Amino acid sequence: MDAAAQDYTVLGEPAEAAPPTGRALRWRVALVASALSGVVFLAAAAAARQPAHHVALAPLGPLPVAAPGLRAAGALNASAAVDLAAGYTRECWTYTGGTCNVQECKAYRKAVCTRSGVFKLCTCGSGCAGADTACHPERNKLVAEDIPLESAYYPGYYLRVPTTIGFSQVRVSRTLDDAARFSLWRVPGEADGVKRYLIGPKEYPDYVLEVANTGQLIGSDFKVIDSDPSSYFSFSGGSANPAFTFWDVCKVNGHVRLGAGISSNLLWAYSHMGTWLIYAWDQAVWGSPDERAEWKVDASVLEALDDC
Repeated sequence: MDAAAQDYTVLGEPAEAAPPTGRALRWRVALVASALSGVVFLAAAAAARQPAHHVALAPLGPLPVAAPGLRAAGALNASAAVDLAAGYTRECWTYTGGTCNVQECKAYRKAVCTRSGVFKLCTCGSGCAGADTACHPERNKLVAEDIPLESAYYPGYYLRVPTTIGFSQVRVSRTLDDAARFSLWRVPGEADGVKRYLIGPKEYPDYVLEVANTGQLIGSDFKVIDSDPSSYFSFSGGSANPAFTFWDVCKVNGHVRLGAGISSNLLWAYSHMGTWLIYAWDQAVWGSPDERAEWKVDASVLEALDDC
């Protein structure tokens, strides 16, 4: 299901300047042509390296733990569900969310400072990042595999990642295919007594769900997207920060809730009224979420989860 078209109103036209002539015009044309060539080159290179439904810019420099290049589009399959770029796998996430550009990594993280292009990140030299954003010797644990998440508010509609180029925001759909089936991986440790999970779609093994800023001046501030965690600069606004990729998956009213963010203010994935797109319910602004932020799962999945 495609997102509804957006309508825009022109507020006013700027005064028209005199057109450039002569040498100034030639310089402007040359600069524009050069800029467009660069954009086309980057986009083409990125498209060849990404699954078909996203186009993302490659990161500036090597990823932590010397991650290899992404596989070409079409080379991914369900059997490779945990075989991601090194450093950002569903089995083990090595980025703690901290940086060491100015100061050393905080001692509690037990991390090492790793250069990643122009950035310095606090990563786990051994072990995996946990819910507390510190390094642990344990690896992530598979809790549920290829499960559908049906909206409790809109029965018959399932959480589904987009499969169309240029789209990343998760939505609900009646289509129950591999794009609407997800695996839950529990990361080590707890955040303020709460377990955290990675949520990944079966359709795109190198992607995980995360919360991102909408950039909207009016309406919801946050949305839920599926993102390639190995790309810091993606057109979808993706990030590898555990604060936005590690989820609180808990049970309430016989359903589950999916929340990301800091423990004191979780952002809950919910079905926004009037659209198929999934946004994030800001608990600090709107209070406790209602049934729109609840999802139906099999009873066996509920048994493995804690109460909200």
